[in-house]
Amino acid sequence: MSRATDELEREMYAAGAQFRIFQRITTLVKGDEALKVRFFIRPRFFVQVYADAFTGTRNFALVMDEQRIYGRDCQCCSNWHRHPFGQPDEHDTGPTGNQPMGVEEFLEEVQELVEREELL
Repeated sequence: MSRATDELEREMYAAGAQFRIFQRITTLVKGDEALKVRFFIRPRFFVQVYADAFTGTRNFALVMDEQRIYGRDCQCCSNWHRHPFGQPDEHDTGPTGNQPMGVEEFLEEVQELVEREELL
């Protein structure tokens, strides 16, 4: 494995450990360039994070019952957009949606969303 994915994985696990909402964290895919990690809230309710260390692509999704209900993405770390709660197929590229985001920031958003929408 590469140092880049090792570092990304450590960053993700450290970020997830800060939130009591997550019951466990699991690495699904880890290669030389790409990493996919799940932060489980419940068995069918989780955050999935995909990161490509080479291109900078990031995909953050809050998934419930096999459906994305909220997310943020960027390709090659440009053109950030948000998939709003209640409209997860939309692409918000406005001032709120196009903000660059790290794992910890997205997990904070998820915790706030879960609490506000009473999803537990």
